[in-house]
Amino acid sequence: MRIVSLAPSNTEILYAIGAGDQIVGVTTFCDYPPEAKAKQKVGGWTNVDYDAIRALAPDVVITSTSVQDVAAQKCREMGFNVLHIDPKNLSEVFDSVHRLGQLVGMQSGAELVVQMMRLKIDEVVKRVEGGSMRPRVYAEEWHKPPFVCGNWIPELIQLAGGESLINEGRSREVALDEVKAFDPHYMIVTWCGFGERAQAELIKYREGWEDVYAVKNGRIFVFDDSYLNRPGPRLVDGLELLARTIHPEMFS
Repeated sequence: MRIVSLAPSNTEILYAIGAGDQIVGVTTFCDYPPEAKAKQKVGGWTNVDYDAIRALAPDVVITSTSVQDVAAQKCREMGFNVLHIDPKNLSEVFDSVHRLGQLVGMQSGAELVVQMMRLKIDEVVKRVEGGSMRPRVYAEEWHKPPFVCGNWIPELIQLAGGESLINEGRSREVALDEVKAFDPHYMIVTWCGFGERAQAELIKYREGWEDVYAVKNGRIFVFDDSYLNRPGPRLVDGLELLARTIHPEMFS
């Protein structure tokens, strides 16, 4: 099967279940595993190169989230088979792995990936059990304007032994008053597409944010956004990173 993957998360899942050799095209954001970088590029997250996709003659194009609704529709109009993956919580991330496994005939590989993810989650949850408190955590997906992380990330914060500013729903814009009322003990900076290049100082010096507990106490942590924003196998690594950050005493 010839696959074009327009989302890093789906690219990672395909490699994890053993279908990396079936990928013929990826986006410029598909950087993991490292061998994915060698695949033919077909544009970016939203600026898709449809001529490049046509030249690759894929059997299926895999898109992700509502941001790529337009790309999915365009590819359908071009006559391509499209599989649209749009998980909104952790359970749906597992479902995504199974759907991709079924697509490529590697159900056993998909099941193994899901089992390994569940085992890692159980390991982290047990590690943080008995923590002295559940710290309040504000995770930020974007900065202009500030967006609080939604989808599966509030669930990961809960599993890591924390309390999230929001507990469900999509990522959304957040007001300063809401953040101040929540008064998070920790701020996690995971700006989409920034990797580890986000600058904590941009939050530290925002007008009005200086009185927030996490800012006053130097608890602003920049994460490589690929660990939390990509709904794929490495979410569990992001979970452990979260747990180690907000419960360092349980990992000493």
